[in-house]
Amino acid sequence: MERRRRALVWAGASATALTVTVMSAYFLSVGLDEADKLASSIGALIGVAGLGATACGLLMGRSDGNRSDSAAPATDLAEGGAMSTTRGARDFTVHMNAEVNDHGRVFQSARDQHIEER
Repeated sequence: MERRRRALVWAGASATALTVTVMSAYFLSVGLDEADKLASSIGALIGVAGLGATACGLLMGRSDGNRSDSAAPATDLAEGGAMSTTRGARDFTVHMNAEVNDHGRVFQSARDQHIEER
C-alpha cells in the first residue's frame, strides 16, 4: 500500500513538473499577452463546468426529496455490540468489540464522536 501511495505521489509530482515546463515554453513562444487571453478563456470554461457539476451533485444528492445528510440516521443497538444503521434504501452494520484492562476506558462510536473531559 505504501509503495502504491509513493508511486502516486511521484506520478503527480512528475505530471506537475511536466505541465509547468510545457506551459512555460508555450508562454514564451506565443507571448504573455496571447497566453493571458487563452488562460482567461480556459478558466471561464472550467468555472462553468464546475458550476454545472456542483448543481448536478446537489440534485443527485437529494434524490429522495427530504433526506438530509446532516441528520442523524435511525439506529438500533443489537445484541453483542453490533449497531445497525439505516439511511434511505441502504443498510450498514458496524460490529465493535473492546476489552479494557486496569483503569482503561473504551469509547466506541459508529458516527462522529465528541468527548469533552475537564
